[in-house]
Amino acid sequence: MVSAGAFERDPLRTVRVARLASELGFEVDAATAEAARSAAPGLHAVAAERIFAELKRMLVSERPVRGLELLESVGATAVVLPELLELRGVEQSHFHHLDAYDHTVEALARTAQLERDLRRCVRRRRTGGAGGARGALGRRADPGPRATPRPRSCTTSPSRRPGG
Repeated sequence: MVSAGAFERDPLRTVRVARLASELGFEVDAATAEAARSAAPGLHAVAAERIFAELKRMLVSERPVRGLELLESVGATAVVLPELLELRGVEQSHFHHLDAYDHTVEALARTAQLERDLRRCVRRRRTGGAGGARGALGRRADPGPRATPRPRSCTTSPSRRPGG
């Protein structure tokens, strides 16, 4: 933690610490978490645009669910996303195995995984092949079989699809 009063001077740091942890994958130490917890009620005074910017970055990070867990652990969710907490215990139809809160979090996790897969797909298209060891010319060093097959959307361009 930079200083003991940093969170009190700008309560947005409560959300920012969750965003940074979800983007960069670090753990928040106990002193920082406690400072964030005590500053969380001050988020009411922070401009909604600033909070939205941090939440948006957190939700598109590699670990958005981790960011939500941190927000909840420091008490910030009740201030910045009270609707999310209200989903706890809301039962859904018999087609769902989770309550509305857990379903929402699971959907977020799956969406994040789809985003990662799409980025990987785009990267493969731009580089001309699968990731991994490449020679100086960008060709695969080992032309052996792929460990996992590419999704169909990565292997066939729209102009080359049969019947298209």
